[in-house]
Amino acid sequence: MLFLEMRTLIILTMLANFVFAAVILTVRHMAPGDESIRRWSQGAIASGLGNLLIALRGLIPDLFSVVLANVLFAWGYANLYLGSRYFLGKSPGPRLELLFGGLILLSFIPFTYWFPSLETRVFVISLVLGCISLLHAYLMFSAQDKHLRGLTRFIGWVLLFAGIIMLLRGVFTPIASESASFFESKDWIKSSAFLVSLIVSMSLGATFPIMVIARIQHTLADSEMRARAMLQALPDMMFRVGSDGTLLDYKAEKKSLAVFANQFVINGNFLDFLPHDFALLLKQKITEALVNQSLVTLEYEWTGYALGSHFF
Repeated sequence: MLFLEMRTLIILTMLANFVFAAVILTVRHMAPGDESIRRWSQGAIASGLGNLLIALRGLIPDLFSVVLANVLFAWGYANLYLGSRYFLGKSPGPRLELLFGGLILLSFIPFTYWFPSLETRVFVISLVLGCISLLHAYLMFSAQDKHLRGLTRFIGWVLLFAGIIMLLRGVFTPIASESASFFESKDWIKSSAFLVSLIVSMSLGATFPIMVIARIQHTLADSEMRARAMLQALPDMMFRVGSDGTLLDYKAEKKSLAVFANQFVINGNFLDFLPHDFALLLKQKITEALVNQSLVTLEYEWTGYALGSHFF
C-alpha cells in the first residue's frame, strides 16, 4: 500500500497554501479593489492556517488542531470558490464560507468531545470539501471567456479530480487501516486529503495570477482598440507630445498640416514651429496637466498663414 508520511504532506501543503496567497497578492496592485483576489488570498491563507494547526496536533488542544483547523479548511475552500465566481462575473450567491464553516463547527464539536468518532469527522469534512471542489470545477468548466478557456479548463479538471478523491476518502474511511498516531498513518485514504490539497494549491497558485494578468491585458487591449476607433472617427487634429514639447505622434489629414508651413516634423519640438506665445502657453498647460493629473483646456486663435485663422 502506498506510504505517504502525514506530517511531511501537511507541512508541504501548508507552505504551498502560503506561497499561493503570496503570489496572488503580488498581482493585487494591478487590479486594486478586485474582490476575487481578496477572496482567493483569504481562502489560501485560511487553508494554510488549517494545515498549520493540524501539524501542531498533540501540542495544542483539539479545539484548535481538530475543530478550528477543519473549520478553516471549509472556510478556505468556500472562499476560493466565491473568488472564482467574482472573477467570472457571477453572482456570489449565499455566504457559503459561513454555511460550510458553521456546518463543520456544529458537527465536529460533538464528534470530538461528546461522541468521539474520527470516521464521522473525516466523512463530514471530506463530503464538504468534495462538494465545494465539484461546484468549483463545474463553475470553471462553464466559464465563457474564450481568452481564458485553456486555464479555466485546466483548473476545472484539477478540481474535479480533487472533488472525486475527497468524496472517495469520505466513503472509504471506515475501512482505512488503524494507527497508533495520526501522523503515523500509512493509509492512502487518510493521506489523500493532504496530497490533493497540495496539488490544488500548487495548481491554483500557478494559474490564478496568470488568469488575472491575462484578463487585465485583454481589457487594456480592448480599451485601446475602442479608443483608437473613436479617435479615427473624429475629424480634428490630435497630437501626442512629451513633457518637453517633443512631438511623438499625431492624427491629422495631410491638408490640415499645411497650417504649419512645412515646419511640422515627428520628434521635433513644437517650440520650433508654433508661434512663440502659443508654444509657451501650451507648454505651461502640459506641465499643469502632468502635475495635477487632470484635464486641462485652452483656446488659441492662430492667424497669419495663407489658410486663414485657425482655432485650437
